[in-house]
Amino acid sequence: MDKTTTAVGIKLFIYFFVTWVAISIVATNNWAWALLIAPLATSINYLLGDHFFLPNYGNNLASIADGLMAVVLLFFLGLMIGDLRPTATSLVLFGIVIAIVEYFFHPYLIRIGLVNPREEARKN
Repeated sequence: MDKTTTAVGIKLFIYFFVTWVAISIVATNNWAWALLIAPLATSINYLLGDHFFLPNYGNNLASIADGLMAVVLLFFLGLMIGDLRPTATSLVLFGIVIAIVEYFFHPYLIRIGLVNPREEARKN
């Protein structure tokens, strides 16, 4: 398997688990919503967080950005989809756990060569 496919697969698996916990267990929504939200959050955070924020701003800011993007996505999906009702607790949990996971996932992406941080970003 190619490095990108492996990295995105790992990220999707983690996001599905975190989404399932936040949406189904904490907010008591149907677990199937995790099947929609996890791939969307994975895609957005991989493209924006890992390939824009991480190389340009470093791990700390990229991790925070990933957590915030995940929360914003879940919040707006909750507004647009009547059956999906995230709670404040589920949003906070989702954002914090995603940010923590990304903080440890970003060095893996750098180590396998999928992301090359700029010199200024390496100092952060």
